[in-house]
Amino acid sequence: GGLFNSEGKLIGIVSAKEKDTSYENMGYAIPSNLAVAVAENILRNCDGVANEQVIRCYLGITIAIKDAWTEYDTVTGVVNRKQTCSVNGIENDSIAQSVLMVDDVIRSFEIDGVTYALNYYYSGSEILLYADLGSTLFMNIERDGEAMRLRLPITESNFSKIK
Repeated sequence: GGLFNSEGKLIGIVSAKEKDTSYENMGYAIPSNLAVAVAENILRNCDGVANEQVIRCYLGITIAIKDAWTEYDTVTGVVNRKQTCSVNGIENDSIAQSVLMVDDVIRSFEIDGVTYALNYYYSGSEILLYADLGSTLFMNIERDGEAMRLRLPITESNFSKIK
């Protein structure tokens, strides 16, 4: 079933629930934005014959949290957690190897002209669900305090199937 906020908006899809007398119901949910990204990826890429799985662009980097803080949104009354993420490692022979450097701060991704801010450590892999073969992919980073916009070349070998 759905997980809704106090305004009745869908914010997640319940995936598991535990019930015990020692604590109140404990539920686990898939965030709705991740469910939408996966569904859109399936609609774009899965044909039921040659490809029956979600595919995601693979950059070959690991990301680390450099800083974390909260911001209060005075309009909605919601406290948002934010993170600054940086490149922690780069795999040899990856598309990122000749473009990124360890300690580059990742601000956002641009896929086919749409900008996706990287506000959480885990959202990078979610964002890459929107990249397809033939997409144009840029990363907006800071390197030694200087803002940079870097293009990453996407080829078929940069995609992996997700089970």
